[in-house]
Amino acid sequence: MKRFHWFFLVAAVYLLGYFAHTFIVGKTVYGDGIYYYSWLRSIVVDGDINFANEYAALGAVQQLTVKGLLGNIYSVGPAILWLPQFLLTHRMLHGTGLTLPYQLTVGITSVFYALFGLLILYQTLTKLYAKTPVFDLSCKAHIPPVSSGG
Repeated sequence: MKRFHWFFLVAAVYLLGYFAHTFIVGKTVYGDGIYYYSWLRSIVVDGDINFANEYAALGAVQQLTVKGLLGNIYSVGPAILWLPQFLLTHRMLHGTGLTLPYQLTVGITSVFYALFGLLILYQTLTKLYAKTPVFDLSCKAHIPPVSSGG
């Protein structure tokens, strides 16, 4: 269990940073995340893939498609990963899908996916490679003495 202490420390720092950022900014969906989130919200709450109301509410701009709808060039993959937790939140709140509890659900889900990925990476690397830390190897390297100029 001792080897996973670092993981819990990383998780705590990651979550602390996430919540601090959410508190300061007041939202968790912004930038490219708006477009990923729009897939999820539009399909679950609106039952369509017309992103006009999502973009208007979240402050995004996108070009029109040949059908006259606002397009979304971003993948639907993150929305699929967020779907179970989003559905649970939506079932409990019956809200618009745009409020902070929905965004927190999606953000925390992403944080846990990232932490889970780090855990898998750590376990894979410790099985494939020696457990000698890199900084130990660099300390053993020969470093020539610095001349005093005399």
